[in-house]
Amino acid sequence: MPDSKRGKRDRVKARVHGGAPPKPEGINAELVESEGRYRALYRDNPTMILTVDRALRIRSANPACLLHLGYSGEELAGYPVLMLFFEEDRAAVREQLESSLQHPDVVYRWEFRKIRKDGTVLWVEETVQGIKSPEGELSLLVVCQNITARKRAEEKLRASEERFHAIFNLAAVGIAQVDLEGRWLLINQKLCDILGYPMDELGHMNIIQVTHPDDLEPHLELIQRVLAGELSDYTFIKRVLRKDGAVVWVSLSVTLVRDQYQRPDYFIAVMVDINERKNAEEQLLASEDKFARVFNLAPVGMTISTLADGVFVEINEAAERMSGYSRREVIGVRHDQFGIWKDAAQRAAVIDELMKTGEVRDIEMTMKDKDGKDFLALYSAVVIDIQGKKHLLSLVTDLSERKRAEDALRESEQRFRLMADHAPVMIWESDPDIRVIFVNKAWLDYGGRTLEDELGDGWQRSVHPEDLERCLETFRFARKACQRFSLEFRLRRRDGGYGWVAVSGAPRLASDGELLGYIGSGFDVTERNAARQALQSTNESLTEKVAERTAGLRKIIEKLRSEIDERRRMEQKLNEETTERLTAQAELRQKELMMLHQGRLAAMGEMIGNIAHQWRQPLNMLGLLAQELRFSHQKGVFTGGQLETNVGKMLETIQYMSKTIDDFRNYFKLDKEKTEFCILETIEKATSLLGESLKTQQIRFEVTSDTAGDPTLYGYPNEFLQVILNLLVNARDALVERAVPDPCIRVNVTAEGAQTVITVTDNAGGIPEEIVDRIFEPYFTTKGPDKGTGVGLFMSKTIIEKNMGGSLTACNITGGAEFRIVIFKDQGETAPQ
Repeated sequence: MPDSKRGKRDRVKARVHGGAPPKPEGINAELVESEGRYRALYRDNPTMILTVDRALRIRSANPACLLHLGYSGEELAGYPVLMLFFEEDRAAVREQLESSLQHPDVVYRWEFRKIRKDGTVLWVEETVQGIKSPEGELSLLVVCQNITARKRAEEKLRASEERFHAIFNLAAVGIAQVDLEGRWLLINQKLCDILGYPMDELGHMNIIQVTHPDDLEPHLELIQRVLAGELSDYTFIKRVLRKDGAVVWVSLSVTLVRDQYQRPDYFIAVMVDINERKNAEEQLLASEDKFARVFNLAPVGMTISTLADGVFVEINEAAERMSGYSRREVIGVRHDQFGIWKDAAQRAAVIDELMKTGEVRDIEMTMKDKDGKDFLALYSAVVIDIQGKKHLLSLVTDLSERKRAEDALRESEQRFRLMADHAPVMIWESDPDIRVIFVNKAWLDYGGRTLEDELGDGWQRSVHPEDLERCLETFRFARKACQRFSLEFRLRRRDGGYGWVAVSGAPRLASDGELLGYIGSGFDVTERNAARQALQSTNESLTEKVAERTAGLRKIIEKLRSEIDERRRMEQKLNEETTERLTAQAELRQKELMMLHQGRLAAMGEMIGNIAHQWRQPLNMLGLLAQELRFSHQKGVFTGGQLETNVGKMLETIQYMSKTIDDFRNYFKLDKEKTEFCILETIEKATSLLGESLKTQQIRFEVTSDTAGDPTLYGYPNEFLQVILNLLVNARDALVERAVPDPCIRVNVTAEGAQTVITVTDNAGGIPEEIVDRIFEPYFTTKGPDKGTGVGLFMSKTIIEKNMGGSLTACNITGGAEFRIVIFKDQGETAPQ
């Protein structure tokens, strides 16, 4: 996916420049210095860099490019760039290059295969963007990174273990998803950096709040034009307000995304900091832009430091990410103050080589990041001249991923060998010429030979002489067609005799179709072949007996027909019984719905009692405030201020009572569709409905969670609320009935792997053991007939297990009881019963 457009280029340019915008009289000097930087970086950079004209022919290539591809500069000048790519990749490359020419401000990245002059394949990662000469001529700047070593490691790992995949995640810069009201739906870190807000704080704001007041009206007008269908997208240069109050110029590109019915759904916004570009001169921008593109688009860490004292003058983003140091921490500081080099002797050797030859290439070494963690890196450096001063251009490639792939490959090979040696069949592996490179223990045990005896062509000495040529011919034919094969031949056993074995093989191919070898298996079929011969003779005798039995079977068929008639009569009777069972099931379902309705009515009665608790104190407050007004009026001390105060308090009390009604009404609203809802928010609603009742009974209520934020579930929120209320009411009633000192109810929310677990515990002494297995049965209750119906827990279990795919269980713990709700985060899974 393309990176952000011109704004990132301008920001990078300013960072490479490293200071305030130049004064007009210093522009020429700046241009000369920038051009010198660019030419030195282009000439001496170990990364491959080339330029391509509109006809897709090569205009220029740096020495590193010539070295990697094996061509001279004269050979590549005017050479069609597509001819450098693997034939199967050329169509895709052409499409990408033409897109780059059509959209020169967009940065494109891809991975393709190139062909060296000697015909070998070179994997490269390329970054491409259009550039214009001062005369306005458009061409493409291509930065190539040799990733052949990484690709080979991936191919080896993929051949031995298909589950291994390399994932490259290219993070976007200054990108946000915005809803139609301007609220952020999704923001990235770079956008937070531009606006100066932490991500959690910016996520609660909207794009309008950070827009400069003078730019708000034209911005809103563009949004309305997009929503009206006049525009599909737009780019708007505007000012935004940072958290610290600073005004920053940005380029905002907005695209409207529509849903499957072509209705506006949301916006994709790309914000790029162009503050430095607004204050820079255009000529300086053109020159600095060349250097910034090459430097910051490079996928490897790059730094520039003075050769004399090692003071950093520039560092790119890849180096920042790799080292953990920000540009602000590095620029102007000597490199030896960071302790990046783990081996001081190796560092001294590298510096000595640089002083002698002016460059070092592809040295593997261990470095340290800001946190002191070691990482393996590939280091290259070259001495360059910038405005008459010697500087050191260093390139660092993080090899950790490649090393992890190599380690994974070794581990995979070990697992393969271990699995093969314990397999009950013979397993073998060969090179493309069918020369054996591995056989497992079962193969060696069969023939009583060693691995050294079988390697190469040694296995052929164990094949029966009459079968050897047939085996080799089969192998040669399969290899030529690069296809699977299978055959049977005789192989010498441990006892010296020969046994028949069935062997099959399949080709191992690289991603480019190259044959790597064969892998296959075999097993002893001696007994099977003997059984086949015996079976053939048996079939001949059976043919004679079949004729004899045919006559007898005719009689049996007539008897079977009469039995079939009898079975049909039995089938009709079975259908009648099935109809009766279906009727009984329908009646059972109707009873279940009636119990659920009774539970709903019981919960409604409980809620009415809770509302009475909730309203008792507010009603008393209203009465006292009204009496105070009348008393003041009678005493002649009534004032307008007192009236305003008392009326305000009365209105607050009435609003509180109204909210209680709203909570009650929402609780009994039927959920028609499953939705995603927050667990802790639902528990808080249950607390608000039972709050006064718990306070009256002096019951301490605690809610804890070890999850980040408010975890969510997918289901029916009001039904889940009803379950929580049933469990809380049962716990409250048990605590009151048993007069427990310091009564307490605890609710805990936790995540256990793919499960979300909610527990409700109390200290009421627990459930009697003789009834603990029956509490979820319908109409079973330990309360009196005036206090419970016995459907609350049955209904709760039905909701959790049937409607939400979870489980509800109960057990006794120290001092009380625990009800445990388990629901899988992926609703497609089923919770354990």
